[in-house]
Amino acid sequence: MKSPLVYLTVTKLKNQLLAVVKSPAKLAYAILLVALFAFTAFSGSAYDVEEMRNPQELVAIMTLFYTMMFLMVFASGSSSSNSPMFTLSDVTLLFPAPLSSNKILVYGLVRQLGLSLVLGFFILFQYSWMHGVYGVEPVHLALIIVGYGLTLFFAQLASMASYVRTSGMERAGKTVRYCVFGAAALYGVWAVLSCREELLALADSDAFVIGGQEVYTRLLPYCTRVYVTKVFADVPADAFFPNLDKDPHWQVVSVGEPQEEAGLRFQYVEYRRV
Repeated sequence: MKSPLVYLTVTKLKNQLLAVVKSPAKLAYAILLVALFAFTAFSGSAYDVEEMRNPQELVAIMTLFYTMMFLMVFASGSSSSNSPMFTLSDVTLLFPAPLSSNKILVYGLVRQLGLSLVLGFFILFQYSWMHGVYGVEPVHLALIIVGYGLTLFFAQLASMASYVRTSGMERAGKTVRYCVFGAAALYGVWAVLSCREELLALADSDAFVIGGQEVYTRLLPYCTRVYVTKVFADVPADAFFPNLDKDPHWQVVSVGEPQEEAGLRFQYVEYRRV
């Protein structure tokens, strides 16, 4: 005997396909999207390069993209308020039915995952340049879309779980958000530091480091020049740049004239490693 939830899912898909076929506007829209994707996929000669770029570069780009999407969805709040797990018809039909709550929850999660995958449809239009620059094939593009869908799915799930567990507890909610964003920040720092040598080797010209304090501390030994803006003001701070005037490995090569703007006096100083 077919499961009621499977029957409901299949029936919904059939009805949605029939709605597209029976509606001239929806059908024309679907045909237009397919035509645009075909045009994008098979007319990408402009992106062809003589030598393919390192696929690890694309992996890094997609990892950063997934991380940003996860944080954006998680920060937007409870998924129950942004993208409901159940429609009104689901609530009317399923909740009174003699089905276990676990099965109904699984149905809702699968439905949410399906919606997340649909939202990744726009990635199809990135196939042309990905194929021309990184050699991405259709199977790789499918994996990228699945990764995007899973990212949104788990972000919505984490957001919902955070909302349910911390509802009415403002301090607990802030703690959870700080932990999530703090972990993402630490991962970003680790990613930059773990490939600092590769990043410097890829630079066609001078590479500049702009902070913050932990990045300065780790990458300063690899720098040959430092451009410092000295601000003549006494303000409270919890992060500091190393004092190169007291470091024997650095020598002042130029000192700019003191300037003033918005009531603050400052001066540009250039250092060179010796």
